[in-house]
Amino acid sequence: IRLHALAYDALTVGERLSFADSLLGGLDAGSVSMDTFLEALPLFARAQERLVITAMFPTYRRLLRHVLDEPLQARARAYAVDIYLPLLRALEQNGALETLAEQNLLRRHLTNFLALELNAASVRRTLASVAEQFLLSGGELTAGDLDPDLRAVALAVAVQDSDPQFTESLINFFPDTTDPQLRNDIVFALAHASSASTVSYTHLRAHETRYDIVCRLLLEKKKGGGGGGGGGG
Repeated sequence: IRLHALAYDALTVGERLSFADSLLGGLDAGSVSMDTFLEALPLFARAQERLVITAMFPTYRRLLRHVLDEPLQARARAYAVDIYLPLLRALEQNGALETLAEQNLLRRHLTNFLALELNAASVRRTLASVAEQFLLSGGELTAGDLDPDLRAVALAVAVQDSDPQFTESLINFFPDTTDPQLRNDIVFALAHASSASTVSYTHLRAHETRYDIVCRLLLEKKKGGGGGGGGGG
């Protein structure tokens, strides 16, 4: 890692991606330690290419979800937030990549990763606030409020962090929108509910799609409004 760090700026994009692949392969094979992997994160974060900066995200996500225990998860999240949050802030203020399209893509990747995987509090607060305003305005966003491609993430964070009434309002809003992308965003958000008390679909079969989940929620709400008991099929 130290040798690569010394020569990192001289590497081509392809060489940096090859370095990432070898590091991740070594981690999977057990020849690269977790400490070495974590030591490499700041190296990739300082790159100028979106593909290089985000190369570690899938593996980091897998470690957080399936490998690390809770105390280590908290430390790993805090460590990554310290690396990636300043990068997001710099990107928001003055850009960092060659093209606007690449900047926007990287911003979406960073925001998604920080909010949903790393639980970065400041990012989540901002997204939840925008999502709440989105519903209050009847599903409208003024220019500059939020990248439309981050709407699903904002709604998902608000479902997890805001008052339960937000989720109820989102379910009520769903039948009235005909925009397919917005409907998909709402389904994505509801699928990220953090507890059965927020959205009770933990009993649903594993093979059901997110649309199945929302449809069942809407049907259950309709039955609840029409009369309490009743059996259904």
